Amino acid sequence: MRKFLLLLLPALLLLAGCKSEEPQVSLQSISLNKSKLEIEIGGTARLSVIYSPEEAEQYAPEVIWESSKTRIATVDNNGKITAQNTGTTTITAYCGKLYAECEVTVVKAVEPTLTVIPATINTTEAGGEYKLNITTSYAWTATTDASWISLDTKEGIGNTEITATIAANETFEQTEGKIEIKAGSASGTVTVKRAGRTPESLTLNPSVIEIPATGGTVKTKVLCSVAWSATTVEWATINPAEGEGDTEVEITVGENNSVETLEQKIEFSNGQKTEQLTVRRLGRAPKPISINPASIEAPATGDKYTITVTSELDWTVQNSSSWVNTENKTAGKIDVVVAEYSASRGSETQAELVFSNGEAQTTLVIKQEAPYLTIDIESLEISDDGGYQTVIITTNVPWTASTDVTWLSLSSSSGLGNNYITIYVDAADTQSTTIGKVTFTGGNITKTLTITRRGYDPYAFSIAKGKKVRIAPGNLQYQASTKKWRFAPNQYTTIGTSNENASATYSGWIDLFNWGATGLNGIMPYTKDQYLTQQVAGMLTGNDDWGGNVIGSDAAGTWRSLTRDEWRYIIGSGVSTSFRKNSYSLSGVGTVMGVQGLIILPDHWEQPYGTAFKGGADEFAENVITNWSVWENAGAVFLPFGVYRNSSGDIFGTGNTRGYYWTASYLQGLSLLEASSTNFYSNIISSGDGCMVRLARDL
Repeated sequence: MRKFLLLLLPALLLLAGCKSEEPQVSLQSISLNKSKLEIEIGGTARLSVIYSPEEAEQYAPEVIWESSKTRIATVDNNGKITAQNTGTTTITAYCGKLYAECEVTVVKAVEPTLTVIPATINTTEAGGEYKLNITTSYAWTATTDASWISLDTKEGIGNTEITATIAANETFEQTEGKIEIKAGSASGTVTVKRAGRTPESLTLNPSVIEIPATGGTVKTKVLCSVAWSATTVEWATINPAEGEGDTEVEITVGENNSVETLEQKIEFSNGQKTEQLTVRRLGRAPKPISINPASIEAPATGDKYTITVTSELDWTVQNSSSWVNTENKTAGKIDVVVAEYSASRGSETQAELVFSNGEAQTTLVIKQEAPYLTIDIESLEISDDGGYQTVIITTNVPWTASTDVTWLSLSSSSGLGNNYITIYVDAADTQSTTIGKVTFTGGNITKTLTITRRGYDPYAFSIAKGKKVRIAPGNLQYQASTKKWRFAPNQYTTIGTSNENASATYSGWIDLFNWGATGLNGIMPYTKDQYLTQQVAGMLTGNDDWGGNVIGSDAAGTWRSLTRDEWRYIIGSGVSTSFRKNSYSLSGVGTVMGVQGLIILPDHWEQPYGTAFKGGADEFAENVITNWSVWENAGAVFLPFGVYRNSSGDIFGTGNTRGYYWTASYLQGLSLLEASSTNFYSNIISSGDGCMVRLARDL
């Protein structure tokens, strides 16, 4: 309900209007005379609004009252609450954008108690002011049956002190009146007895008068049956100053140019009795002072603001803050300089400047946002290939960025406010993991991004951008009698024509497999006849990978077959235009330990001392290696050329001049042709063909 009223409040306020079109004093807050209230069913109570500052009341919008639960209690436009049923409701007073609340609890009625002291008031003919103490826990009302008795408060809640004013008696007879107090069903009466005048008496009615700062004339009545006279005073004129009998006297006072209320007393005497007339001349309203803007929201970097000061009198400004300065003061303007936020200030983010013209003052509140700086990531791990990363900077201050290593570079080293920069990481030139830092500094805040760059693997081969493998240390081999898999003892080892003797009980090792070999089924025929008829139980022709087997002590899935495109990326040949860096110089045919084949070198190749390699060689005699263990320890891989089995089960290529290897691409193989290390055989190979397999492991 309150949210709904808040949405309607601007429109309601436009309809209600303001007490002044141009407020001279800004209303800061409102409160109610009570924050909690308890009323009996059927009872009433009144709430009043307290304005801060007090002088802003005359410029404030009209107050709108609301009860959150009208079934419990209602409230009228004057803040009067009427209790309906037991329960609790919230009474809210809205004044513009400000509001104040009172929690009202309605309870069942019980027999009230009431005490009024004193029960009797005896006065002289001059009357006077008398205090009445009302003791009760209920709402009460007060009335009087005499016109010459007036009460400063006629209703209230709970224990209260009120003032009864007894007017002077202008007759010679004693008069009597009553003041009646009611609290629910309880009541109390105060009897007031006022003496009559005597011939020698002297009474002033009223005996206290107030005149506004603009001056004016106020009347009082001298009640006296004999001659009387009045003393003269400094700033008041008395007319007449003497007389006989009851006389109406005019007191005239000029304008008061002071903000202070002045007071003096005029004595009236009839020779037997003297009475004093108190004359108060009210001070004028202080001449206001206003500023524009009335508040400042300064950034953490600081700034300069020009403040316009409106005042009829000379004014000064008081500043108690070390991070705010004033300068260039003129009759109607002053510059306020807010310094950049400093760590030495601590958590202080608000300052106040007090503008005063000697009669009034106003305060300029300055709030400064504390600096902040964050980055969206605090750590980063990069492969040995290097790369780049974009970092988002969120801040409200100027910032700088720097690195502590040469292999990091930045797209920008400084900026203002929210921004982003790109961090470039060079490829690793060492096998060791290296750590670098990018430090961001803004104001008094420092943030660090730690970048870990992995060192390169000397045995790694790139198969695509950002993707590397290690190649198995030999061709895949299988023993049918034990159903075990292994890698060849040496990279240059091939079985050759012994593959022709394969059978289900063959105890030797074979290295020619048909497509989709997983386990024994499908790796080869047990006999040539079985091969030709393809009647091996469970022969697979899908994308099953040879790496799905347990190979030696390596778990199934440790190794996998590379696709034809991945092999092309390593060697740098084929229809693709994307190859690994320096792929041409890192591969070439050669003769290793007397076996012809293809030599491929890892990404980060360091030529063993005393050896040489010709990249792109297409003659086996151009790279002849007899100490292969030195090359292998440095990361070199050798794919030996060997025989292959056709779909009829016949062995071909006994001269070891051409190598055929299966790839993971369905029914596609890799043909490393004689005298051409960069030529791939791209035809579709039959599922019955038997080719060698060289597996790899992802890094």
